[in-house]
Amino acid sequence: MPLIARVLLTDERRRILIVHATGRRPRWGLPGGIIGPCEPPRTAAEREIREELGLDITAGALLAQEWVPPHTPGRRARMTLYFTGPQLSETETARISLQPEEADDHAWAWATQPARHGLQPRRLEVRPRSFLGGRP
Repeated sequence: MPLIARVLLTDERRRILIVHATGRRPRWGLPGGIIGPCEPPRTAAEREIREELGLDITAGALLAQEWVPPHTPGRRARMTLYFTGPQLSETETARISLQPEEADDHAWAWATQPARHGLQPRRLEVRPRSFLGGRP
């Protein structure tokens, strides 16, 4: 079963940073990716932020975990671990340097409006809203 680490990065307005991942199935979501063999999950989360955004951050506490069943025959279930991340200032946000092989766009989104970027509500609303105290 694939293990995935994602990081919830926010800005001063309490919006959530999302990225448009490139690759086999391009889509919007929280930054992160596959945890490597024998790699600690928090280390994987920090590595993925460096790879996708060019930022060197320290991942915080484990916020939530999510088991996703296979959606089509022949697919595997996956487990995603969500970590808290730092609040990014405007200066830090300006330093984001997307790596084309990882992501081709980023945006700030309110936890209450995930559909604007084609996000599935359960992926963005449940976990981040609980972290943000239920407020946008």
